[in-house]
Amino acid sequence: MSGCRRLFTCLIVVATGNSARSAIHYDLNATDDSTAPVTAEIIVDASPEEVFDLWTTAEGVKQFWVTDAIIESKVGGRYELMFNIPEDAADPYDFMYQTKILAVECGRSLSFEFRKYRWDRDERNRGNNLCALLSGRTAGTGITEEAVFRDSWVELRLDSIDGEPAKTRVRLMHHDVGRGAPSSSARDYMTLYWRSVLGK
Repeated sequence: MSGCRRLFTCLIVVATGNSARSAIHYDLNATDDSTAPVTAEIIVDASPEEVFDLWTTAEGVKQFWVTDAIIESKVGGRYELMFNIPEDAADPYDFMYQTKILAVECGRSLSFEFRKYRWDRDERNRGNNLCALLSGRTAGTGITEEAVFRDSWVELRLDSIDGEPAKTRVRLMHHDVGRGAPSSSARDYMTLYWRSVLGK
């Protein structure tokens, strides 16, 4: 499946206002680790267009990352994810809510907001998919935001490898992790987390 066959226009588009932060590039050699993005990089056996499709469709992200998703592949479109469906009714859901795509370039790059929430269910508010959770029927009780991700965002770059069209260098930068609630352990955890996600 080619991302360039989609029904949306694949042009370089950068949102305005607060979303323009996706155009900011940090000094990755900065000595102050608290302001540098969390980074991960890998080379995968797929074309940039194939990798782009994985990150910009619900079917794609469900293959390697999350259990459910609502993705509208356009600037300002929803990028909402359910990370887990707990087997035990007492366990919480972890999900992204009211998060949007900040910038997209077909087959080349994607930027999206990353705000993570936890929902502790009770007997009256059970659901097992993201659409039900976000519909308003189940949301509203027991939901807390993880402060270390407040205002954070992810920038994904996909570069072709010279002479190897079926390979892609994937570079991920997670900006502003811990800015809402500074935590070096959160940054260390997310470094390992993103390496694991890309490895899948």
